[in-house]
Amino acid sequence: MRLALLCIALGALCAAPSLAAKDPIGTGTAQDLIKKKETSKEETREAEEPEEKQRNGYIIIPAVYYTPETSVAFGLSVLFYYRPENQRIDMRPAVVQPTVIYTIRDQIILIFGGENYFDSLQRWHFYYRLEASKYPDKFWGIGNDTPKWAEEDFTAWYGRADITARYKVWGDFAFGVLYNFSGYDMRGFDIIKNHESPDGTRTPAVLRQGEIPGSKGGYYNAIGPMLVYDSRDLVSWPSRGIFATLSLLPYHRYMGSSANFYKGEFDFRWYWSLIENYVFSLQWDTVLSEGDVPFTMMPKLGGRDKLRGLPEGRFRDRNMTLLQLEMRIPVVWRFGAVFFAAAGNVWNRFEDFRPERITYGGGIGVRLVIDKDEKVNARADLGVTKEGWAAYFYLMEAF
Repeated sequence: MRLALLCIALGALCAAPSLAAKDPIGTGTAQDLIKKKETSKEETREAEEPEEKQRNGYIIIPAVYYTPETSVAFGLSVLFYYRPENQRIDMRPAVVQPTVIYTIRDQIILIFGGENYFDSLQRWHFYYRLEASKYPDKFWGIGNDTPKWAEEDFTAWYGRADITARYKVWGDFAFGVLYNFSGYDMRGFDIIKNHESPDGTRTPAVLRQGEIPGSKGGYYNAIGPMLVYDSRDLVSWPSRGIFATLSLLPYHRYMGSSANFYKGEFDFRWYWSLIENYVFSLQWDTVLSEGDVPFTMMPKLGGRDKLRGLPEGRFRDRNMTLLQLEMRIPVVWRFGAVFFAAAGNVWNRFEDFRPERITYGGGIGVRLVIDKDEKVNARADLGVTKEGWAAYFYLMEAF
């Protein structure tokens, strides 16, 4: 069934002019697409008669993708961009982007995001993303030794807000402030687990009992500092450079949170190309938490971006580390190939970290370039881990 769906998705890929992922196109990639559209318009106008570049415009982006967690999904994203009258026409525009996604597993995702620049040199950057969703999901437990048969279903109705203001202090370095709000209304708990235990019995589901942190829902607020270093040559498909972020978010009851905990993340990505279009990429992502962390806010492994081949959220805990490697090579015409490997682990406290419980994975992928100038790729990946295999059909690279 999954192979058949993947073949259908690949057929749609060859026919569709553009695709979008579950998440809206990132701000850097959105700017790449705007630049591409305006460059194309300028070339057309030059062939006819000179005309000033338009200050406003929009791009319609149809969405279709497939992952094991969502099955086939459809939607639409519209990217509006504009420049105020006091802004030079050659500067990066402000962006507003609403997105609507629906999956055949009855998951609904509504997203409203955008970015603005507040000064003539565009050192000040403001980014926002608001999301509301009804999302049926799965839970196996907390820790890196949860059995596969412990799977149970639940549905989270949640709202999320991410707002970032940052200032480029020197070169590729920027300092910023990050605000996060996450609210969860938990519904649709299973009564018993989806599979039998090794002794052949069906055990009760644990989330509906309300003893797992976060199983009763809650609201979480935090504001904290972040550092950003970005020397990538292109956001949509980097071939060289570094992208690194370091952030710390304290969630506390005095800010309206339902629990007290701290969450810090270091995400480091390196891209290197010895030969043009032959790119080696590396990601090291580590999340450390302390306090009464709800399971919905815990870092997790699995899914389309973090250890492909492992079900999304298969392992989760207060702390997580992940290392991923990819080799991206061109093949013929607009097609390319990717070979990837990953290793990750989750744990509660540092003394609980067990190297022998690290989960490994790897796989291969096919890429189709849908925009040659900006190097926007659609991807089909096959990931394999000790849990089995999974296929993904998506837009943009995993990292």
